[in-house]
Amino acid sequence: MQRLALTSVLALAACAAPRTASSPLDDATRLLVEAEVHASLDALCADLDERGPIAWIDHFSESPEFHMASDGALLFQTSLDLRSAMEGFAVSVESLRLRFIDARVLPFDRDRAHIAARFEEDLIYNDGRAEPMAGHFSAIAVREDGDWRLLNAHWSQQR
Repeated sequence: MQRLALTSVLALAACAAPRTASSPLDDATRLLVEAEVHASLDALCADLDERGPIAWIDHFSESPEFHMASDGALLFQTSLDLRSAMEGFAVSVESLRLRFIDARVLPFDRDRAHIAARFEEDLIYNDGRAEPMAGHFSAIAVREDGDWRLLNAHWSQQR
């Protein structure tokens, strides 16, 4: 009898919807999230254009889950690693121009989305050297305090 009762409780629990599962986004909300994330990418590019590499700091999450990789190698394990690197790197850069091409945004829910895009970046160093780069970018964006920030990112450069 106890076995039957336990089996019945487990069966009912398995059929119940989990409380933490996010409900699917309706079309209007999905389009709104996509537009907000695209706008945040545009703002990132404009900020980098204006302020250079130091602007990256304001567009990445400070969450403990933050990380960034390039070409399969983990570059920054924490936002503090990124901050330190950008503060040192920024002094050697005269200008930075980043463009995302054909950016696709896949919202998971109202506060998280996946981004995938081709990118082109032009770095001009203080000594006049130019370093053009291009490749693929992917990231998870999260809404923090009303703004979209990158929780993680991966850059793969074309060779």
